Amino acid sequence: MDSEFTSLKQQHTWSLVPLPPNKNVVGCKWVYKVKRNSDGNIARFKARLVAKGYLQQYGLDYAETFSPVVKPTTVRIILAVTVHFGWSLRQLDVSNAFLHGVLQEEVYMSQPPGYKDQSKPHHVCLLHKAIYDHVVYLLLYVDDIIITGNHGAFVAEIIRQLGVAFALKDIGPLSYFLGLQIEYIGGGVFVHQSKYAKDLLSKFHMLDCKPCSTPCAFAHSHASDSPLLPDPTAYRSLVGALQYLTFTRPDLSYAVQQACQFMSKPCQHHLVAAKRILRFLRGTLHLGIYFKLGPLSLSTYCDADWAGDPLDRRSIIGTVVFLGNSPNTWSTKKQSVVSRLDQEAVLHLGPPLKLSTDPLLLPLLSCISYVCSSKT
Repeated sequence: MDSEFTSLKQQHTWSLVPLPPNKNVVGCKWVYKVKRNSDGNIARFKARLVAKGYLQQYGLDYAETFSPVVKPTTVRIILAVTVHFGWSLRQLDVSNAFLHGVLQEEVYMSQPPGYKDQSKPHHVCLLHKAIYDHVVYLLLYVDDIIITGNHGAFVAEIIRQLGVAFALKDIGPLSYFLGLQIEYIGGGVFVHQSKYAKDLLSKFHMLDCKPCSTPCAFAHSHASDSPLLPDPTAYRSLVGALQYLTFTRPDLSYAVQQACQFMSKPCQHHLVAAKRILRFLRGTLHLGIYFKLGPLSLSTYCDADWAGDPLDRRSIIGTVVFLGNSPNTWSTKKQSVVSRLDQEAVLHLGPPLKLSTDPLLLPLLSCISYVCSSKT
């Protein structure tokens, strides 16, 4: 806590001022977290001063809440390109990243618990820099960084210049990034989420469950006679966590897409179906994506059923894009319209093909191919 408070003061995050009339005061609290390595061992203990952003009023304290982040597809593209050209991957971390964003809004926060200035007990903090969990500040920060390139000296110079501007920590070769575990095997890169999956199984008390061979049953998951869950929170939490697992598990995409349809009013049957995904996960913890050396060609495979959903009779589109020998982008999506013919369902495959026209890829590709099929 002392270290965090000292960092906030050194960055001139706020100044103590009397509260002007008709201004909203946002509270704050300390949040504690145990940071772990990719093997699950404790790396360090952290304390963060977190603003109670839910107390902010739209139009008074903030207006813009959009937060751009890197797409999973972009991360996988970089990994594939790095393996193809034999580049090295480095990982950087910006300490107190939120504090580097200068605010344009006038925001007042109460003094941190345990660190109130006794000479100014009734003053509040006029924020000059971003504080964690202020909704308006998500635009201003980036924390974990992957850097690679074809010239080692140029990469080192970029790291040096970033270190001049920010309190930068060079972690070294990429090994653990946003819950992804990276291993270097046989000249390639293996990316998996075994630790994340084990933590998820532990959270829902299914570490000792009996594994099953498929993520979903052959019978359709709809059940009209199943009672509604009295509290859907656990179901929503489980399905949301499963969505992040699809970062490295395209085999879960269809089952998770099915579970996502019932977030509003899930039934007991839907919870059983979601836990089946966990049972499948229990027996396949070792799976992930292996990026190996090969031609940098792009291949797109797509398929569609016809009126597969018995409730609304809309078709499901499935698409997977391979960059070289590894899957890079995949999608399972219900069509927005009802297809009257099976041929019409196939015609709606057009939009997913745009997944393979990423401008980041086009200058690097040797060839592009499409493979399309349907039940007809």
